[in-house]
Amino acid sequence: MILFSEYQRIWKKCNFDIGLKGVFSFDFGKTVENNLPVGDLRTFEFYMDGHLNIDLLLKYVFTAKIEESKENLIKKDVLPVAKFRFMVGNVPVIIFVYTHLYKRYELAANSEITMSAGCYLQANAKLGLNYTKDAGVSPIMSFNSDYGIYGPTFHRQRLFVGQRLLLSEN
Repeated sequence: MILFSEYQRIWKKCNFDIGLKGVFSFDFGKTVENNLPVGDLRTFEFYMDGHLNIDLLLKYVFTAKIEESKENLIKKDVLPVAKFRFMVGNVPVIIFVYTHLYKRYELAANSEITMSAGCYLQANAKLGLNYTKDAGVSPIMSFNSDYGIYGPTFHRQRLFVGQRLLLSEN
């Protein structure tokens, strides 16, 4: 009997993305030659903008196989021994034919089951401050997120069972 079983772990999705940037913005109201800003500060803005994206999906594959075969002698010398004699040139040739009855069976089966599950997360954040000459300082704050789960899924490949019974003469 041959029995074979194994499992595999396969990442269908495994993505990570992280980013962060800083932004500075100034407005002095006037510019002179060579585009240089001059004058009093009218607006100033500073913020950090970041994001995080994670996407994970894991798949497990379980396989199993079994194979078995067996051969047995049912009856020996079912027919009388047949003897053939002839000449090949000057050489005598004798062939004996024995007839026996055997039975043999073969069994094979295999199966595969897959399971997958995972999750994803997306988040964006913006933090900083804004200054205007008229309104003063105000905060910049925003946060958005989205997350979810790839629900567990199961898939079963059809079980195949093959069998054969052979009666043969040797």
